[in-house]
Amino acid sequence: MEIRLADINDTEQVRLFFSKYLSTENDALYSDEFFCPDGVMAAIKRGQMIITIEDNKIIGAVRFYRKKKIQQISLYQFAIDSNFRGKDLLMEMLEKLRDTDIVVLCLGNLLSMNIIAGRDGCY
Repeated sequence: MEIRLADINDTEQVRLFFSKYLSTENDALYSDEFFCPDGVMAAIKRGQMIITIEDNKIIGAVRFYRKKKIQQISLYQFAIDSNFRGKDLLMEMLEKLRDTDIVVLCLGNLLSMNIIAGRDGCY
């Protein structure tokens, strides 16, 4: 398993991965931008997308944003392959960004988001 920054050659695979695991019917999605293919490409070009690869296949993707004025990272968008959920993969991916605080917006009582943020609390 390899966790790394996505590069421009990964763009189409990341788009397909997000389209498989994100749904407009999910209450946690509060922006149509999550479905914009140009947004994925822009995040990759800015070095704001981490992916996990296993057997030449993306099994996790995290889109993040480094804040300019303060030393924090916002978790913007993520998806984990259903076969790898519950195995702390997202936490491993976030550890790659550990040079600064990571801010996670907890959306209501969504259990999966609260588990992710549970180690350090929600902001």
